[in-house]
Amino acid sequence: METAPAPVTAGAHPVDRFCRMFARLTPDEPMALEEVYAPDVVFEDPFHRLEGRDALGVLFARMNAQIRQATFAFSEPLIDAGRASLPWTLRLEPRRFAKVIVVDGISLLEFDSAITRHRDYFDGGQLVYENVPLLGSGVRAIRRRL
Repeated sequence: METAPAPVTAGAHPVDRFCRMFARLTPDEPMALEEVYAPDVVFEDPFHRLEGRDALGVLFARMNAQIRQATFAFSEPLIDAGRASLPWTLRLEPRRFAKVIVVDGISLLEFDSAITRHRDYFDGGQLVYENVPLLGSGVRAIRRRL
């Protein structure tokens, strides 16, 4: 039986709040961005670059609307003064088709009392291109050849 993740609490370390918020995502539960991110946060991943918590909220809401559920499993973070490197594995169940997508990545975080910069590194092919009919088989064939 799955248990619900602990609620995000404002007094916890920024990396702990980040992990609790992303532990389990569903489209029906709003994300507590104001408890994790600074108002002027900068976010980047292989597909996006944006500034501001409001813009990040719009992006996350759009992405969450496309999923049934997403679960991040975090490995031990490396934390230094105001910075963290956080490896993760994402298990994603999209609404479009009945398939679980697994993606490995790492988040580089900068913070003071909240996350001020969030940069995700992951293989876009593993997330998107390998899961598109026809295109996916071509991407997988190229990977095998390399």
